Amino acid sequence: KNETMENEHKESDKLKNQIEEYLTIIDTRTKQQEELKNKKKEEKERIYQHIVEKMNSLDETSSSEQRLMYSAYEQEQKLIADQLVKEKEKESIKLQKNEILKQNELQLKVKNDRKKEYKEQDFVESKKILQNIQDINEKELKKNIERRQMMMEYGNELKVAIDKRADLRNELKTKLKNDDNTYKSFFSY
Repeated sequence: KNETMENEHKESDKLKNQIEEYLTIIDTRTKQQEELKNKKKEEKERIYQHIVEKMNSLDETSSSEQRLMYSAYEQEQKLIADQLVKEKEKESIKLQKNEILKQNELQLKVKNDRKKEYKEQDFVESKKILQNIQDINEKELKKNIERRQMMMEYGNELKVAIDKRADLRNELKTKLKNDDNTYKSFFSY
């Protein structure tokens, strides 16, 4: 029982450590997502600031060709930035999924190990119980054999005593008959 409690305590500690590690991973992941959001925000602000500066410079030069070229460039840069953000988001989601899968595999392994350990403990306990039952049965069988032997010896002794008693009775009857015949013959004269 102490071993079982000790093993359960160890398993509980392992599970606590795994949960703490998992919470640490989640905190790290949350921080990474916050950093990613902040980077996106900074990137958008930088692009917006750049656009504002260019628009101001275009307004000053008032060249329609430059405005069109800059507008096309701006749209292209915005598309590239959006694409990078989407790729980073996909990568982050993929990493999160992988972490969750790893945690699930780890929990499943711990669960299977615990099941295996319990099965082994149950096997050992059932073996002990079976051995105890066999020992008890052997003792009972031995007692029954001894009792039977004692009963047989008692029966034999009783039979011998009854036979001796019957022999003595027969001898006594015979003796009494002989004595009676002797007595009758003695008085018949």
